[in-house]
Amino acid sequence: MPKQFRPRPKSPQRRQADYDAVFCIGGRAPEYLRNDPRVLAILREFDTTGKWIFAICHGVQLVAAAGLLTGKKVTCYEHVRLEAEAAGGRYVKADAVRDGRLVSSPTWREHPALYREVFACLREAVTT
Repeated sequence: MPKQFRPRPKSPQRRQADYDAVFCIGGRAPEYLRNDPRVLAILREFDTTGKWIFAICHGVQLVAAAGLLTGKKVTCYEHVRLEAEAAGGRYVKADAVRDGRLVSSPTWREHPALYREVFACLREAVTT
């Protein structure tokens, strides 16, 4: 018999102003989340307000779907490369790539390089 789950109470309304960055995770979730206009609107809002957007692995699919890769250098999981390029991104083979307020990384193997960039960016957000 399947386990029964109770729905969680609705969380308080998300306020973009309360955050310095958004992190687009990898795995299979972005394949589905990129079809949710609310998710894409959040990414666009972070972009237009000059906040950080971090993406790893398949998370770049979200940034691509939001239309935020045009002219940007980006790295991602190898099977997402064509999608990133089709969305106007310039693929770079690197452990982590920072272009403006976008930081990307290809896989979990590159976590050290990615998180060095993430923490450097967040330190900038705190000091500015």
